[in-house]
Formats: sequence, structure tokens, C-alpha cells
Amino acid sequence: MNRVEHSSFQVPAARIVLGYNSSPSRGSEIRCTVERDLVIKPERLGRYCVRPLEPRIYDLVLIAGAVAFADRVVQRKTRTCWRRELEVVVPTSDPDFWKQTVVVKNLIETLQLLTGDLWIFHFGRTRRKPNIGAQTSLPFEGRRCVVIPFSDGLDSFAAARLALQHEPNIGVIKVTTGSGPDARGSSEQHQVSIPFSRRGSRIRLRETSYRSRGFVFGVMAGIAANLLEADRIIIPESGQSALGPWLNPVGNEAPDVRTHPFFTASLSRFLKAVFDRPIRYEHPQFWKTKGETMRELKDSGLAEDWWTTRSCPRGRKVCLNGRRVQCGVCANCLLRRQSLLAAGLDEGRDEYFWPNLHAPTLRQASGPNARDTGANDERQAKCGAFDLNTLGNLLRTAFGDSRISNASAELAAHEGAPPEDVERKLRRLLVAHRDEWRAFVAAQESESFLNKWMEILQC
Repeated sequence: MNRVEHSSFQVPAARIVLGYNSSPSRGSEIRCTVERDLVIKPERLGRYCVRPLEPRIYDLVLIAGAVAFADRVVQRKTRTCWRRELEVVVPTSDPDFWKQTVVVKNLIETLQLLTGDLWIFHFGRTRRKPNIGAQTSLPFEGRRCVVIPFSDGLDSFAAARLALQHEPNIGVIKVTTGSGPDARGSSEQHQVSIPFSRRGSRIRLRETSYRSRGFVFGVMAGIAANLLEADRIIIPESGQSALGPWLNPVGNEAPDVRTHPFFTASLSRFLKAVFDRPIRYEHPQFWKTKGETMRELKDSGLAEDWWTTRSCPRGRKVCLNGRRVQCGVCANCLLRRQSLLAAGLDEGRDEYFWPNLHAPTLRQASGPNARDTGANDERQAKCGAFDLNTLGNLLRTAFGDSRISNASAELAAHEGAPPEDVERKLRRLLVAHRDEWRAFVAAQESESFLNKWMEILQC
């Protein structure tokens, strides 16, 4: 694929070719060798199987892996343009099926909505067959069940427990990253992992936005639901996480809809075309703040062990004494801490790299034996605080008021609901978030760096 020329910049473009034979990348073509650069884990994929794996499902796993690889390996030029042009070649067992208009059209529309990129797919043929038999490890065959994409965060934790409280006789399948301990089963819940990884690849991942993560989780949740003949998947995110990045995109970014009903409806259409049966995505906490969800969990007596969850995406960059901890000041961590306060839960059970929000500077907020705080650390913390503050302040500006009205109309049209009802719910959600955020900032010392940053925003 050739890069599209514009008056002042070029759109990043690449052709990503999946294959089983190792060969070097050339020019704008990037070769991804299956079982080296993209490793399918049979033991993980086998845990989805209550019967031998159909070739079409293995094809779908490869497509999801190819999408994730392409999304991470081609770097955006966010200062000039968010969009990239990604051409992907995938070997499949039945290329004629994947080339069907209804299948490829829904695949491309779903990914363009999710990532903001232009996608083109070519499907080749492979005679390789996966050596993955039935494991009979999904314990709910013949029993009604739901599937939850499970990120190990507070929302996922709450959604799984609340689902079992509301419907005690269901089984819950949790789809995880597989980065933690191996999947664990029980009489009520079963955990399966994303069945591929890149461990051992020499190809550098240059792009950090990873919007396609929502597609990977959604596809694997869809596979689990299809194998168990479940008719619904629960999206656990509360309103701030589902709506905030869509309402308030940053800079040149395309609106982020990873857990938004617009994306899950599009993904549902794609999976229906693949499986020839409907799978419904539900958003039970959509009109609640994370704090309200955690309050519901606490009031139900189900909040025990909430501190075993993790919200921070920063990984290796925040370690104490050789262990990864949560940073405590990125957007995800600040929303976590805000929500714990709103729910009346003691955040002292958490361990953060920057635990002391009362400190006058971010540098002074770090814990014992922490590395030095850098300029990028402060930039990320400020961006997180400003994002949460801006979401609450949408109610105060003419632009925000217009954005809320337009967003309500879009949601109402999607849901087939009266626009005034949707707008009332959205405004209530934003008021609740604003009040929780203000209470959280006010709970810090007057000389806290958070209070100082908020004062700057008022100037």
C-alpha cells in the first residue's frame, strides 16, 4: 500500500502479512510469522472448547491476533493526523467465507469505528489445521450463562459479582488477558484467557494507543458465548469509562468507543455474520458512575477483596522494590481513587507509586524507595486530572451543553429511546461525576498538587 499524500503530511500506511513461513519485512510491508511473532497458545484456546475447535473459529482468532499486531506495530503521527491505512493479509481455512460482503463489510466498519483507521483485508488459504481438541473445561454446558470481558479492574470485578447476585443460577465466563495466573474454574465462575501472545518476537511495537484491545476482548468473548450458546455478553464499564473518552476526545484523537454501545452493536453485527446467530451485548452499569457501582457492591455485601483488582495501565514503568504497583495518578488510577472515596471504601488497601495526594508536588507524593519522578510522569498525571475535571465541566460551557445535547440525540437514535429521557440520564451521570470529582479533590490538603493544578484550570 502506498502512503496517501496530503498537502503537509503523510498518513502512516503499511501492509501487514501473516504467514507460517519466516521471511524478512520489506519496505512498508511487515511480515508477522505465526508461532514466532504471533504465538497461538493451544492450552489457552483449548479451554474454550467443549467440542473440537471449528476451523472458522481458529480463523477468527488469527484475524483478531492480526488486528492487534497491525494496530501496535504501525505508529501514528498524532501531531498531524490520527488515522493510518492498514492493509492486512491473513491465511484462513476458508477464504471464500471471509471474503463475503456481509462479513468483511461488518469487520471493516467495526474496526474503523473502534480505531479511527482505514482497514483493508485480504484472505489467503492455508492447509494447516489447529491441533486443539475438546477440553470439556467450560463447566456450564446446558446451563444458562453470560460472558464478561474481564480486565481485572473495579468495573469487571463488580459486574461479575453483581451478575451472580441478580441471577444466582447463571454461570459466568470471564475472558481475561492471560497475563496473570492460569484460568481458574468454580461452580459459578470460569476464567479463560486471550489465547495468543507476542512473547519472543523481535518486531518492535511502536504504537501505544492499542484501540483494538476492545476488538480482541469482544471477539474472544463472542467465541466463548457461541460455544456455550450464550445469548449475551456483559460489558462491565460504568458511565465515565464508556462515555467519557467518546464525549471528550483529546487533541487529534478519534473518539474512543472501546466500551461504548455504538462499538458493541457493530461488533455484534460482525459476530452474527460469522456465527449465524445473534449475540447481544449488555451495559448494566452504563448510566452509573464507577463510585455508584462500587457503592452498590458495598451495600450488597460483595465488596470483599476489591483491592486485588488493578486499574493502572502503566505496567513496568511503576515498580517498587521489584514489584509492579499502580501509579495512583494516571486517569484510571485517579478515577479509581475518586470512586473508592465515593463508595466509602478505604483506599489504604491499595499500593501506589505516588500514594500521597496531599503532597505539594508530585515528586513529593512518591512512596519510599521510589525512583525519581520525571517530566513524563507529571505530564501523564496532569492529563489524567485534567480529563476527569473536563468531563465534569462539560455542564458549565456552551460547547459542553451543545455536545451533551448532540450526544444524547445520537444515543437516543441508537437505543430507540426518547431523546429527552437519554439527555436526562446523561446529565445526571455527568453531575454525579462532577460532584464525586470535586469531593475527591477537596478531600486533599489545600496545598496538594491536585488542588494547585485545579486552580490553574480555573484561571
